[in-house]
Amino acid sequence: MGDLGTPEDSVIPKTDLGKGVLEPVPLTPEQELALATFRNKVQDVLRQEHDDRFLLRWLKARKFDLNKSEEMLRNSLSWREKNNVDTILDDFESPDVLKKYFTGGTSGFDKEGCPIWVDPLGRLDFKGLMASANQKDMLLHKLCDLERFSKVMVEQSHKLGKVIDKETIIYDMEKVGMRHLWKPGIDTFNQFVTLVEDNYPERLKFIFIINAPKIFPVIWKLVRPFVAEETRKKIKVFGTTNYKDTLLEYIDADQLPAAYGGTLVDKSGDPRCGEMIVQGGEVPKELYANANSLDRDKFTSVTVMRLQIIKDYKIWQFFTEGYDIGFAVYKRIEDGLRKGNLEEIIPTERVTSHIYPGDGSVVCKTVGTYVIRFDNTYSWTRSKKILYSVDVMVPDSMDGFSNVDIFTS
Repeated sequence: MGDLGTPEDSVIPKTDLGKGVLEPVPLTPEQELALATFRNKVQDVLRQEHDDRFLLRWLKARKFDLNKSEEMLRNSLSWREKNNVDTILDDFESPDVLKKYFTGGTSGFDKEGCPIWVDPLGRLDFKGLMASANQKDMLLHKLCDLERFSKVMVEQSHKLGKVIDKETIIYDMEKVGMRHLWKPGIDTFNQFVTLVEDNYPERLKFIFIINAPKIFPVIWKLVRPFVAEETRKKIKVFGTTNYKDTLLEYIDADQLPAAYGGTLVDKSGDPRCGEMIVQGGEVPKELYANANSLDRDKFTSVTVMRLQIIKDYKIWQFFTEGYDIGFAVYKRIEDGLRKGNLEEIIPTERVTSHIYPGDGSVVCKTVGTYVIRFDNTYSWTRSKKILYSVDVMVPDSMDGFSNVDIFTS
């Protein structure tokens, strides 16, 4: 699988990853006036380091709409103050499990001096991390990465004698599969995307997504609503081949991990540079600490009910109070003499959902009624309360409808 282009050509137009992006962009007379007006409007909250280039980031993010740009900037500065972002690198210490298993790190700088963030997302065990650290700490951990990069950009600007205020990102999707379609993990990732879009505008230079799997369009559909239009234009997606030459057009070989076509290795000789870039991996269950700390407001107590959904991916999560439960997925047969019978899609499995949530996903390949079944027949002397969440990925082409039943037995 070669260059896939952008995630969706209809949503993310193909873009020329041209050189010279750090050069000042000439402004029209109207934009010059907007910049001067904007500075006057927000003068009361600006600091000495907030130059015209800083102000232009907020104007561009809101397409030079003065009112929206002002609202965005003021909200962000207020957010920084409330969350002590300016001192977070001194005040916050990431839990060890996040330092060891939350993927990502820097390999160096691209050919124009912009820092490079490499993230092997396919090796991220989001479920394990969320069972081992609370969501707030996870977001603070990533916020620290953003603030460190901000400092690196300032240092680079002084070192090179030119403004460096953008970053290049490489997302390695190798090993991404159905297990990554886990709603709490996707939700947390989207919260981070929103945090970046709202508070670090116009900071991205390029995003290279490499080793994109066949399931990538589904993942993109979940993330796309949280990604700004201008950000989408800077994304380039590749399969498992043909990305190395492209990366080397923008990154010198000695700044790119050898695993991705460069020559960089860490002190141990690792071509993935594991000493610089956290490689993730499965979080040991002995580190789990938050198995029972989920936000229960997101779940519904189970009763016999029917949901109208559109066919394709169905994603679920559930947990029980006190004891385990059986779980299975069926499709109702609607043809001939077998009408009303159930075809097994996922066999019944006893899930320890009282310890850690049961979750998963299934592809609804044909239109019909799909049944999610919670089975308590092996433990009929104990009543159990089940809380569940079901989400459905809607395909771009809606060529039919189906139902899903959720019931207990």
